[in-house]
Formats: sequence, structure tokens, C-alpha cells
Amino acid sequence: MNKESFLSQLKQKLTALSSEEREAALTYYEEYFNDAGIENEQAVINELGSVEKVANGILKENNYPVGDNNNADNKNSAVPSDSKANNINYGTIAILIIFYIILSPVIIPFFFAIFGVLLGFSIAGIAILISGFAVSIAGITSMFLSPINGLLILGVGFILLALGILISTFMINLCAVGIPSLVRGIVKIFKYPFQKGGINL
Repeated sequence: MNKESFLSQLKQKLTALSSEEREAALTYYEEYFNDAGIENEQAVINELGSVEKVANGILKENNYPVGDNNNADNKNSAVPSDSKANNINYGTIAILIIFYIILSPVIIPFFFAIFGVLLGFSIAGIAILISGFAVSIAGITSMFLSPINGLLILGVGFILLALGILISTFMINLCAVGIPSLVRGIVKIFKYPFQKGGINL
């Protein structure tokens, strides 16, 4: 059995949970596997035990009925042995929350600054592209009056067009990848104390 098979079977055995509770549990275990690394995948599976035992532990922890074959191990199977939900360090979580609140005046403006820079370059690229169209049309029009000047203006327009396309394409791709990654990073930072404390949000 590998990680994908384990998580797939676990998902099937957690159908009694609400979608939010089920996704929270699956996300927790997926991150636990990822933290251990692919080379330790089998060791993690051995540590967690059977899928049924883990599923029963999660159901019991969320006050859902489970089968009669529960034992003491089921009470401990909802989370790995080094991170028990009933051993949440609320003091550490409170300190981290206060720390994040103090840092929020720095983190939030930093995020909007990066967003503003990306948006600014994107708008600049689009503006250059529009200017390229305008200059190219002006060049074509000028060729009827002065062919040499018209060709010169048309050449400048083509350069602006190429530059605008290059900048716009690059910035659109960068925003499509960078902004979601930035948002996920900030969300992960703020969720960290709850996940590590055994609380799945």
C-alpha cells in the first residue's frame, strides 16, 4: 500500500463525516505523509496502522458511531503518536496567534505591495500593447503622406507591439502562478499553529 491507496481507502471509510470534516482529516494525513517524505511513506503507513483503525479513530473523535471492534488503539489513531489532538498546547497556539496579530500590519501590506507591483506591470504591458496598436495605425496612415516617416513610425509601433505582448504575456503568467501561491503561503502561515496543535481548520 502507498500513500495514494491509503488516503483513497480512508476517504471511503469517512463517508459518515461532513465534507468539511472529511477534507480536514484527509488534508491532515496528506500533509503528514508529505512532511515525512516519500522515502518514509511505508514507515508512516506502518506507524498509523490499518486504514480501518485510523478511520474509526477519526469517527470516534468527531462523535460519530463506529464498529464494535474498537480498541484502545482506535482512540489514538486519529492523529500520529507524536501529535495527539488531546495534547493541544493552547498556550503555544495563543502566543502564535498574538504574534501573527502583531505581524499582520507588516504581512498584509507586504502582500498588497507585491500584488500592486504585479498588477502595475501587467497594466503597463497592456498599455504598451495598446500604444503599439495606435502607433502602428498612425504609421500606416502617415505612409500615404510621407512614406519614409510612415515606415519609421510603423517600425516604432511594431516594436511597442512586440514589447507589449512580451510584458503582458509574462506578467499574466506570473500573476496566474504567483498570486495564488502567495495567498496559499499566507493562509498556510496563519493555519500552521492550529494544524500543528492538532486542530484541523
